[in-house]
Amino acid sequence: MKSPLPASIFGVRTLQDKTIRLTIDCQEMPAEHMTELFSLQGSLGWLYFHEQPIKEIDTSKLPDITLDKDEKHPSVRLRGVLFILWEQSKKTQSFEVFYRENMEKLIDFIKSKLHQ
Repeated sequence: MKSPLPASIFGVRTLQDKTIRLTIDCQEMPAEHMTELFSLQGSLGWLYFHEQPIKEIDTSKLPDITLDKDEKHPSVRLRGVLFILWEQSKKTQSFEVFYRENMEKLIDFIKSKLHQ
């Protein structure tokens, strides 16, 4: 589901296999969101919970980055460096999980520098 949903965490409990079960109550939503939500039942995905609405960035306002001929985009270079770091680590998780976690840390670090 790509649209943020206003929701409350109603319950949290641990299960016998050491997983955690969350009970989340969502406010009333349009039928198409409900259909999409029901279609995701049983799927593995990522859940982000934030106490404030998440502001979407209008990417049309972002300036273009000019690259020299044969120059790699900085995001591609960062992904490559993270891949090497992952290879040198104990690899207790897949590269995708490692990449996403480290990118979130980097994003949170940069966001902490922004003026509110």
